[in-house]
Amino acid sequence: MSVSVEQNDNVLSLWKDFSQSTGFHGINKLSHSTNKLRLIIWSIVLLACTTFLVLFVTTQIIDYYNYPVNTNMHTETHSELQFPAVTVCNLNSLKRNSILNDTRMENHYLKLSLFDVYATPSNWSDPFFQEQNFFEKRTLNDVFQDHKIRSQAWVFDGRDLDAKEYVSFFILRSGPCLTFDPNGQITADITGSNFNLNAWIDIDAENDYFGESYGTGIKFKIHDPREYPDFDGISEYYVEPGHEIYAAITKNKFEYLSKPYKAMGNNYCREKRNSDGTDYYSTHCFKDCFARHMVASCGCIDFTANNATTRLLKTCDCPMSCEFTRYDARITSILFPSEFNVEQLKRFWLPYWDINYYRKNLINLRIYFDQLKTIVSKQTPKYSAGEMFANLGGMMGLFLGASIVTMTELGEFVFTNLWLLITRLKTGGKTAVKPGKA
Repeated sequence: MSVSVEQNDNVLSLWKDFSQSTGFHGINKLSHSTNKLRLIIWSIVLLACTTFLVLFVTTQIIDYYNYPVNTNMHTETHSELQFPAVTVCNLNSLKRNSILNDTRMENHYLKLSLFDVYATPSNWSDPFFQEQNFFEKRTLNDVFQDHKIRSQAWVFDGRDLDAKEYVSFFILRSGPCLTFDPNGQITADITGSNFNLNAWIDIDAENDYFGESYGTGIKFKIHDPREYPDFDGISEYYVEPGHEIYAAITKNKFEYLSKPYKAMGNNYCREKRNSDGTDYYSTHCFKDCFARHMVASCGCIDFTANNATTRLLKTCDCPMSCEFTRYDARITSILFPSEFNVEQLKRFWLPYWDINYYRKNLINLRIYFDQLKTIVSKQTPKYSAGEMFANLGGMMGLFLGASIVTMTELGEFVFTNLWLLITRLKTGGKTAVKPGKA
C-alpha cells in the first residue's frame, strides 16, 4: 500500500487553474514566469496594488461610517410668502410712574439692572415688601401695569390692522414684549419698502426706569411665527427713537440630516416631528426647561432671573431642530420727522404738534420682503450605498482588474483550499489511499 501526495497535487492544481482563469490582472504572470527578474517585478507590482487597494478600501469605509455630508443651496421663488413674526421689546420697559417712590423699591429694581453692583441686600423681613404684595402671585395684568407696552398703529400693505387680533404679548426674560402676527396669519404677495409691515412704536421715554440698557429705544427680532420669541440665538436689532427704520428681509430655510449625521460641527439635530406628533422647536424646549428650573428653584417663574439663564441653557437637552427658518435683514434708517415736514404737519394737521416728543419717543418700523423667494440650504449624505459600492468597485478594477465575478473566483479558491486543510486536519495529516493500488 502506498501513500499518495494527492492533496498537495490538488493545491497546485487549484492554483494553476485559478491563476490561468482568474480575471485578476497579473496573477498569471506569477505562475508561468520562468524569468526570476520578471517574477520579482510582477510580485512587487501586485503587492503594491493590493496594498494601495486595502488602504483605499479601509479609508473609504472609515469615511463612510463618519457619515460625511454635502450642503447644497438653491433658491425657491413664490407668488406669495408667509410673513414672519416680529417681536418688539422696549429696552427700558419698566414704567417709572407706576413704581412707588421709595428707596427700598428703588434698591430692589437697582439689583435687577446694569447698576446691580451698587445695590444693597434687601431685608425681606421688612413688612414693606409684604404690603407691596411682593410675595403674592402676580397676574399678567399686574405685570403689564408696571411696564411700558405701547404701539400706536400696525399697518400691512396699506391696511390698518386690529392690534387685538394680530398683536400678542409675551413675557420674555427681558420683560414684556409685543409680537406681531404670532399665529402666522399674514402672507405677502407684494415686495418693496412701501408695502408689508408699517408699525409705529411709542417708547414713552419720559417714563424710563432701570432697564437692560444704558440707552433708550427698542430691540426687535424677525422670526418664524412657530418659534417662541426667546432662546433662539437670533440677534436682535437695536434702534433709537426719532427714526424711520427700513428692514429688507430674506427668508432662509435650513434642512439638516438627523443622527447619525452631524448637522453642525459635532452637534446632532433632532427630528422635526416629536413622538407625540407635534412639531419640535428648540426654542419651546428651552422655554420649558427654563420654566422647570425656575419652578424647582423658587416655586415660581421669574422672567427677571437673567443671571441663571446662561448656565442653565448649557444643561438643557434641547438640540436644534433638523428643519428651521431664519430671516436675514438689511437695516437702514433715516431721521424722523424732518424739520420741513414738522412745519407742514403743524400747518395742515396738528397745530400743537411737538417735534421734541416724537424725536424722543416715536419709532417707525418698516419691515418688508425685497423678493418673494426662499434660500434653501439642504444637507445630503456624501455617499449613498450605491455610490460607496461603485467607488469600491472602481478602485478594485483600477488596481487589480477585479469585479464581482473575480471576487467570486477568489472566494471559490480560498474556500476550496480551506476545505482541503480542514480535511487534512480531520485525518491527522494522512491522505486517502488510491483505489486499486497495494
